Amino acid sequence: MPHIRLFFALQLNEEILEDLEAVQSDLRPTGLRLARRDQIHLTLSFLGDVEEDRLQSLDLVVRKPVTHAFPLRLQVRGLSRFKSMHGTRVIYAKVKDREGDLAELQDNLAYACRHYFEKQETSKFRPHITLARNRVSSRSDEAMISKVLSRWREFPFGEWTPNEMVLFRSDNVEGRRTYTAIKAYR
Repeated sequence: MPHIRLFFALQLNEEILEDLEAVQSDLRPTGLRLARRDQIHLTLSFLGDVEEDRLQSLDLVVRKPVTHAFPLRLQVRGLSRFKSMHGTRVIYAKVKDREGDLAELQDNLAYACRHYFEKQETSKFRPHITLARNRVSSRSDEAMISKVLSRWREFPFGEWTPNEMVLFRSDNVEGRRTYTAIKAYR
């Protein structure tokens, strides 16, 4: 049976996307690989490879967790990074969820999807929007990255009120990841 790579995410509004692209312009000289505009989102749950014939049952189990979840009231504010022993691994925009609704949605979604995960996430959910990643074979300019992070550390990118969650398919097309929306949940 064929498998498809799936994840659930929230899409951003245009204003926040435009501001995040300004950050990416600052990051361009650092040697990091920038996320393309069509790849910028907030991942709620990464399922990995799921058998294609399980899509219908997945659809049924995720309806309940999202029934009363929307609209969410979120804020995108500031930048940070995930580091490894080799330096910066990921640059991301921080997402604030003052009311706790996002964390509750993610918990409920993870529980509903527990039988669909290729490998279930064990770390605590840290809502973030990935803007850039370190290329495995390259050295990034850590001093320049620190300067960019300092400039944007607490920048208020804006308020955001997502009204739906989207199930995406992730495919590798000619060496590039492409994301295709399969279904939106409200």
